[in-house]
Amino acid sequence: MKPKIAFVTPGSFPLPSSSSSSVERVVEELVPLLPPDVEPRIYGRTGRGLPAAGLLRGVRCERYPAADKRQYVRSVARSVRRFKPKVIQVENRPSYAVRLKKSNPRARLWINLHSSTFIGKRYISGTALRRGFRSASKIIVNSDYLRQIVARKVPEAASKLRVVHLGVDVNRFRSRFSPEGKARRERLRRRKGWEGRKVILFVGRLIPIKGVHHLFAALPELIAKHPKLLLVVVGSPFYGSHRTTPYSRKLRRMGKSIRPMSSSFRTCRTPKCRTGFSLPISPSFLPANGKLSGSSMSKRWRPGCLSSRRGRAA
Repeated sequence: MKPKIAFVTPGSFPLPSSSSSSVERVVEELVPLLPPDVEPRIYGRTGRGLPAAGLLRGVRCERYPAADKRQYVRSVARSVRRFKPKVIQVENRPSYAVRLKKSNPRARLWINLHSSTFIGKRYISGTALRRGFRSASKIIVNSDYLRQIVARKVPEAASKLRVVHLGVDVNRFRSRFSPEGKARRERLRRRKGWEGRKVILFVGRLIPIKGVHHLFAALPELIAKHPKLLLVVVGSPFYGSHRTTPYSRKLRRMGKSIRPMSSSFRTCRTPKCRTGFSLPISPSFLPANGKLSGSSMSKRWRPGCLSSRRGRAA
């Protein structure tokens, strides 16, 4: 009989959704690749126009109201108990681990950490974090950098840590040196009027921690050395929304204050727009941004790094 694996998403965004975070997107893209070797099941939040239960690219997905996260976890725990999986993988919410393990004591529980955000004091106390890690038999992280952070924070959990490096869909993110990628790049640059220009690409949410304001501040000096330089920013403050914030409006003002046509804000499908640029800039050293770096490297670029942390900007 195939082993059953339950994937419990945070309940922040429904699946599928154009406005979901990278956590849901990873589940949406990876879990359907697992059959027929295993029988996976995805648990997430309800969404407008989505059934309470259905198939997500061939995988059963069960959805529950998640405005109250405690009630969401209770509902998911009951459903998981009926499913009787061999493994429960909790996506990026160690605070859910104890409840799910208590309801399903025979299942092995894995915590898949996508970033350091939800192991911070703002979201979970040190005591609760240690309890969550004790309930897990394995803690998956997506980089050695994140492994070091977790090991320093909860040393007793170090032996449970496993690094599973990020991957990329090379069918969507074509290399700029492949025949298809080269032709796509030439078409895009010709259409945008970027031929002969050095184009820097920033992709990410427009929030202070991403550090893009440091790049704007450095732009005049860069333009003095490279007059044909163009910075293109693809992103917004919120997932799947064009709403603005004081910070994003500040960035636009910074862009307008620099030499005309040296900066641009764009709406663009990421796989396509990445083909046309000379240098991608990774928002910061935060581990969640490894997904952006991975898609950049699939095009055979070496991403530049920009961090909002003191002493780590480059």
